[in-house]
Amino acid sequence: MVKQWRGLAIVMSLALLISLVASPGTIQADSGSAKEGYSWFVELPGDAKKAASLQKQLEQGKTPVELGLTSGKTGTSPLRSLSEVQKEDAKAQQTYDVKLDPPIKINKKWTPPRFQYDYISKEECLDNIEASGKDEGWIKNHFAWCRSKIVSYGWQRYRFPYPFPITYGVQYRVTEIGYGTNSQDKDKQEREVNFDYYIDDIYTTHPFLNASKLTVDIDCNPLIQPEDCKESESTSKIERTIAQWRINNFGRKTLYSTPPPKTDDNPERIGYMEFFTHQVMDPPQFPTRTLDSPKQKVRWDSADYMKVIDPNQTFYNAGIFSNVRPIIHFSLSDPSVMQEQAQHIKDALEHPEKTYPYPGEGKIIPGGKYSLPLTRLKDKSSIRKNRRKSQYWCKKLSNEGVIPKPANSECDEFPFASTWQGSATGGEGKYSVRYINKDSNQAGGTWLGAWYAYDRILNEDPFNVRVNP
Repeated sequence: MVKQWRGLAIVMSLALLISLVASPGTIQADSGSAKEGYSWFVELPGDAKKAASLQKQLEQGKTPVELGLTSGKTGTSPLRSLSEVQKEDAKAQQTYDVKLDPPIKINKKWTPPRFQYDYISKEECLDNIEASGKDEGWIKNHFAWCRSKIVSYGWQRYRFPYPFPITYGVQYRVTEIGYGTNSQDKDKQEREVNFDYYIDDIYTTHPFLNASKLTVDIDCNPLIQPEDCKESESTSKIERTIAQWRINNFGRKTLYSTPPPKTDDNPERIGYMEFFTHQVMDPPQFPTRTLDSPKQKVRWDSADYMKVIDPNQTFYNAGIFSNVRPIIHFSLSDPSVMQEQAQHIKDALEHPEKTYPYPGEGKIIPGGKYSLPLTRLKDKSSIRKNRRKSQYWCKKLSNEGVIPKPANSECDEFPFASTWQGSATGGEGKYSVRYINKDSNQAGGTWLGAWYAYDRILNEDPFNVRVNP
C-alpha cells in the first residue's frame, strides 16, 4: 500500500509541477500582490488520487468551502456538562474489534493474559489510508489513534503577459500517531496521552519555497474542566523551514490532565479534552496562513476499580481515545475451555426465542446489534442480584426438567451479570440462562473482568459482543 501511494504521489507531483510552473528568476512581489493573489492552506484526503483531483480544482478557482475541505482556524469549544459529553461518546459510530489473548490455566486457576498495548506504527497507519485519511482519523483501539492527510498551500495570481494564473505551492503529508495510557504507577497522578507526527513527501513548485517556515503543534481544548487540557513543558510546537523539515521530519507532543476531586457525581474523576493539529505556513513574500485539523476526543479517568486479581495488576488512571465502540469476541474454537460459553452467547443472540426463561417469538436479547449494546455495571450489590436471579431460574428450570444440569457445571447467564442488561437489572425476560461446564464459566468470567480493566470500560460504558467460529 505504501509503495502504491508513493507511485501515485510521484505521478501527482509531476502533474503538479507541470501545472504549477513558476516564472523563472527571483520573485518580485509588489505591495499589492497579497491582495491581488488567491491563496489557500487546506487538508486534502490521504488518498493521492483524490488529493490530486481536489488540488486541480483549487487551481481552477474552486474554494475550500465549495470543495468541503478543512481550512482556517478551529473555534474554541465552551465547557460542557459531563453527562452531555458522555452521551456523545455512547453514540460513537466507529467500532473496533477487541484483541485479547485467551486465558490459560495456572495452578488450577484460569488466568487472563497480562495487559499489552496494541499501538499503531507509522507504516500501519499509511497502510490503512482509507481509515487514517478520514477527517476524524482511525481509532484502532482505546489506546491507538492515527491520522494521515495531504496538506496543500497555494498562492496564485495572473501576471502579465501570461494568459493563465501562475501558482506557487507547497505540498506535504502530515501523519499523526496518538498513544493512550493505562497507568499502573500509583504515584503518578496526572493522566496523559502522547503524539508523534511526521512531515514528509514534501513537494515545492519553486526552490525559494524551501525557505517557507512551517510550524506544527498538537493543541487541545478542555471540555469539562480547565484541568482537562495541559501541555507538557518538555514538548512544544516546532517551527522549521521546509528545507529543515526535509532533513528532520519528526515531532512529539504530550498532553495531560490533572484529575478533579472525587465526587458522588463523578466518582471516576472523568474529564474530556478535544485535540487537533495546528499548522502555520509562512512563505517568503506570500501570505501567512493557518490550518487547524478537525477535532478528536480524549477521555481521562482515575477510576479506582480497574483491578485484575490474577495476575495482580491495578490500573490507576488513563487517557483513551473514547470516540469508538468496542466489540469483544468470543470463540467457538479457541480456547476450547470457553466453547460452551461462546455457544450460549451465540444461541442467545441468534435464537433468543429458543432460550430460557421466557422462550417465544418476539423475545429480544441485547448485545449483538449496535443499536442494542451492553453497558458495564459496576455496583457489586446489583451484580449479586443479577446472579441470584439467574441462579434461581437455572435451579427452577433444572428441577422442572426444562434444562439439564450436567456434572461439574455452573449456571451461566447472558447478558453478563456485570452489565446493566443482566437478569435483574435489564428488564423482564431479556436474558438467557443455562448450565455450562464450570471451567468454561470461570474462564470466561475471569477473561471478561480482565478486559474491563485492560480496555478501560467504565460503569455504563457501552460495548457489543460477537461470536466467531
